[in-house]
Amino acid sequence: MYRWEESQFTTNWKVYSFETEQKIEQAFLRGEQHLTLANGHMIDFAQRQCLSTKGTTAHLRRIKVVWQVDIEGTYIDYPPHIQPVIERTFLSEARSRFTINDNTYDICCVPKKNELFQQNITTLMKRKVRFVSTAADGLPRATATTSNTNTFHRFQVFDQSWIDMSTATCIELSRAWNSGQVNTTVTFRTAHYFVDFSKMEQTNLSTSKVRKIRMCNPIGSQSQVIAVQPQSPARLVDVTAQYHDLIQDMINRTCESDNIGMGQDSHGLTHRSFRVKSVHQIQNPNLLRDYQNYKSQMGSRPGGYRKFDVLTQKCALSNESELDRRVNEVYLFHGTRYNTVDKISNVGLDARRSEIAALFGRGIYFTENSSKADEYVRCKDTGDTAPKEVHKSRCHSDCRFLISRVLLGHPYVALTPMNDLVKPPEIQGASGYFQNYDSVIGESKKFNPTAYLYRYREFVVYNGSQSYPEFVVTYTRV
Repeated sequence: MYRWEESQFTTNWKVYSFETEQKIEQAFLRGEQHLTLANGHMIDFAQRQCLSTKGTTAHLRRIKVVWQVDIEGTYIDYPPHIQPVIERTFLSEARSRFTINDNTYDICCVPKKNELFQQNITTLMKRKVRFVSTAADGLPRATATTSNTNTFHRFQVFDQSWIDMSTATCIELSRAWNSGQVNTTVTFRTAHYFVDFSKMEQTNLSTSKVRKIRMCNPIGSQSQVIAVQPQSPARLVDVTAQYHDLIQDMINRTCESDNIGMGQDSHGLTHRSFRVKSVHQIQNPNLLRDYQNYKSQMGSRPGGYRKFDVLTQKCALSNESELDRRVNEVYLFHGTRYNTVDKISNVGLDARRSEIAALFGRGIYFTENSSKADEYVRCKDTGDTAPKEVHKSRCHSDCRFLISRVLLGHPYVALTPMNDLVKPPEIQGASGYFQNYDSVIGESKKFNPTAYLYRYREFVVYNGSQSYPEFVVTYTRV
């Protein structure tokens, strides 16, 4: 991809429009000596000059431009047929769409900043886009500053035979492996997978099909299989002595006993309160790093956020933990199956595992009420696969739910169901990186009589890095 630029003093080079750029490049390749542009200016290829209708002369140069996308800190060239698409988007400050390896992406330009980003229309993952350029007349292309590519290994999956994963997927897996993660999630051939390094297996999150994977030598070298040793999972640290009373206080303050046993999700429950048995703190540096990076990005939002109150903020735990109110960081409950808690502590919460037809789309759901989170808990003895009715009528053993840090940011308050959401709605009149709300709050009649939900509010985020599961609470129903 080549760009043509002009400047009167060989500084402050000015780019042509995409259409003009293409005409100049085609004339140059045809070997023409001169070209007259639509505005009357004349290009002299021999002298590398542009003569305006007013008689002024500008210098002309031909630049080689290579567009690259940031894959986990490493910039990788786009394929040649995609380069013109990115260039057109940059010059016109528009939005374009293209497909690579069955994945479809939007390329968006941030107005007035000359910044581009790529977004997968399925996973909504955003990546930075940049270009590197050099004078094209025989000079070597500048080398982009990247991480050492020798740390990126080739990964293969077994499907009747060993098949290479895409380069982007290999880099994602290598990043997770090099940072010590025991599990991660990736996208390969439009499907989403949970990868367990300790077993060297991948699980399709849609079909639950399990396949073996293996790691080979670094990308660019010969494909030789590397023996893999199991890695240690995230740590669960017993902090019962320190946090028991704080957690019990939060559970008591947010429990609405009169609502237990009421409604479809709570039908069959007869207890009235909860007794905390133990509290474990999840110590997962990788999840915490991603969460802190996401919070830092939210903190750069122009104008900040309007304060939004939730019930847990009145509890002592919120005050002692120094939550960041600037981005509406709050503690919320998340109920789930007993054995699922261990997996969440390793890989975090993933919106892609939620039900497609959930009330506010495919997101991660939280609640400010302990009694609401308890409705989704499966206790230890009945097992994760027992029917909901059996679980609720025979549950007399330990139960577990999570207390997570959640970044609500600028929430969209929904009065009616929005089943098709895969990300928060757009903010009317907004653009760029902050064109969408950060979360969705399903309002209840307790706060607005016209709301669809009757007893409890629901809090939904659509990015796993927007929440950090901090505490695993083991309790009994009393």
